[in-house]
Amino acid sequence: MEPGVPGTLGERGDVHRFAGRYEEAIAAYGRALALDPGYAWALGSRAMANEALGRRAAALADLERAVALNPGYAWAVAQRERLLSSGDSPEGGRNDGPV
Repeated sequence: MEPGVPGTLGERGDVHRFAGRYEEAIAAYGRALALDPGYAWALGSRAMANEALGRRAAALADLERAVALNPGYAWAVAQRERLLSSGDSPEGGRNDGPV
């Protein structure tokens, strides 16, 4: 594996994410994105790592950017809709409307 290739770094991020090492995954996805800012797959994967850490706002931001880069990225669209329709605020608390 070539460590300076965005796809390799993205795959390394997945290894960390699937092992529950979310911070390491986020770092690997970030390195991939530094090399290729248009890497929508890395954004979607980083969103899942952020969500696992309770960082819903960051997850939604990554998904929004992934969809903006690739409007046909159906998986990212579905994940974004899932997060938006869950009834929780992006910060992780309930959002039941105005107080």
